[in-house]
Amino acid sequence: MTGLDSDNKIKAAAHTVAEVFSRAWQHHAKEVVITNGSKSWWDDKCNAAIKHYHEMHNPADSLIFSLKNLRLVACVVHQKDMKQHNLPVCEAIAYNGEPCHNMGSLWDVLHSTYNTVSRWQCDLTILDQLDPSREQDWLLFSQKEMMDTLLACLSQSAPGLDHITWSYLKRTLPIEDVTEKFLAIADACMKVGYWPSHFKESVLVIIPKLGKPTCLTPKLFRPIALLNTLGKLIKKMISMHLQFGCVKHKVFHPNQHSSY
Repeated sequence: MTGLDSDNKIKAAAHTVAEVFSRAWQHHAKEVVITNGSKSWWDDKCNAAIKHYHEMHNPADSLIFSLKNLRLVACVVHQKDMKQHNLPVCEAIAYNGEPCHNMGSLWDVLHSTYNTVSRWQCDLTILDQLDPSREQDWLLFSQKEMMDTLLACLSQSAPGLDHITWSYLKRTLPIEDVTEKFLAIADACMKVGYWPSHFKESVLVIIPKLGKPTCLTPKLFRPIALLNTLGKLIKKMISMHLQFGCVKHKVFHPNQHSSY
């Protein structure tokens, strides 16, 4: 992948990668309904089997089922012995003494909680007191740099809107042709100074803080932004690149890093 020397070309390359990911996801993804009785071996044949059983109510039909469906029929037969369980007690998030019973009120509460400092002004004049360092040339990313950064990423991390997980990148990026194209996009972003919109897309998820006795107030939750994984990897590479460069050229104060 060559010739990425402008914003439009980088944008087109990132869009092409996003389209490949999207087509792969749409082709292989399927809707799954998770219940307390879900099993790893459940498939479309099981759905057809239980539908047929509910229509005919004939235990003799189990003779034509496979081993999976035999286990299914056993579950269905024993459903008569299952007792109804009460759902766990839950309470709505409260704000200023009022519970939030709809998405509108919940959004207003979360917005006012997490965006209270959005209008604060940041005084950047403090940077004028620093002596500017000599400009350094930006070195191109290497395959080893990419793999070291990738291996440090947890495979269990939740993906962003592209649905691409770290484990998927760990299997595909080591391929020589894929490595070349990925590094070309990463290097072009730094050379041109352009960050594609695909890398900026994210989904916001609000999760409860661990170890809290209750989750009734908004402050007991925290929002996390799930970015597209490919952009996250390049950001991690840039961060590592800057750290080593700043240490090498003595940009950091000695107290900011260990000498060992």
